[in-house]
Amino acid sequence: MHHQRVQLLVFLLRIRLGDDANELTNTLGKPDRSDAAMGASLMTWFAGHDTSGYRISVYAHRNMGAKDENINHVKQIRVTSPGYKTASRIGVGVSLNSIQKHFMVVKRKVPGTIIYDDVKAGIAFEMDAADKCSAVIVHAAADSSATYINMRE
Repeated sequence: MHHQRVQLLVFLLRIRLGDDANELTNTLGKPDRSDAAMGASLMTWFAGHDTSGYRISVYAHRNMGAKDENINHVKQIRVTSPGYKTASRIGVGVSLNSIQKHFMVVKRKVPGTIIYDDVKAGIAFEMDAADKCSAVIVHAAADSSATYINMRE
């Protein structure tokens, strides 16, 4: 059930985990900010190309030495816009209490923020000082390692 809720959010973004991140320019255009090193990349698109606005960030990684090493696989998606919600209407601006009613989240301290992660569902929520969601992170189900990647820069 949780997996379907997360998939709706990803569908709205037109980005899927595992896709080739290099193809995102076809749907989202050229990223406003990007960085790549050691087989990993981070691409960010700002609403209206305004760095103070909402953002979509995508972390991707290559399987170095594998047959598909030329593909930059999407591993994590982070959104700060309240316009993207799960099927249960959970997203940016929602209280921690509401999130806990729909997802089995565990608190994780990450430098610069606190994240509540539902590892099994593949979704995490960054929280602000008022316990309101400030960003939603989608990652592979059962892979919490992705939520430790700093995508907030």
